[in-house]
Amino acid sequence: MMMSVLEQILLTDKLYWAIALGGSLLFVLRLVVMLFGLSDEDHDGDFKLLTIHSLSGFAMMFGWIGLACKNEAHLSAVWSCLAAFGAGSAMLFLTRWIFILAQRATSKGSDFEISEAIGKQATVYQKIPEKGSGKVQVTVNEVMYELLAVSKEGEEINSFECVNIVRAVDDQTVEVKR
Repeated sequence: MMMSVLEQILLTDKLYWAIALGGSLLFVLRLVVMLFGLSDEDHDGDFKLLTIHSLSGFAMMFGWIGLACKNEAHLSAVWSCLAAFGAGSAMLFLTRWIFILAQRATSKGSDFEISEAIGKQATVYQKIPEKGSGKVQVTVNEVMYELLAVSKEGEEINSFECVNIVRAVDDQTVEVKR
């Protein structure tokens, strides 16, 4: 009796369709949010298995594999459910593993603070006019950066001249002197 109720639940395509479409929609929405930089998810180094990303991946794979096993491979309800659960579980771990690898791929150079450039020698990349800004190239932590620059003395500084960075004006601009 119990097995027939379980089989009746598992035999309905509606269950697999709901899980597959819900998981897929959530997965795509999260991907779009991440691509546009709107995600505020904490990206620390801990292995967090149950995240929105991994759970939506689980649901998506569970639903689609369950449908495929039931309707295309003509597996029984129990075997379809087991295959769907296995594929969903694999996707759960795979999704989290990909995010951990992506996090490890970030370099120290991506954590640049303009204050680290103060006191460094730079080369004028684009002429700095008397009033206005130009650009300088400076190497910080073995990575070369291009920054907006203004002259401390209010004088024109030509391209390819060496200058010293004396202070940060804002998070994109430095003040330089010959």
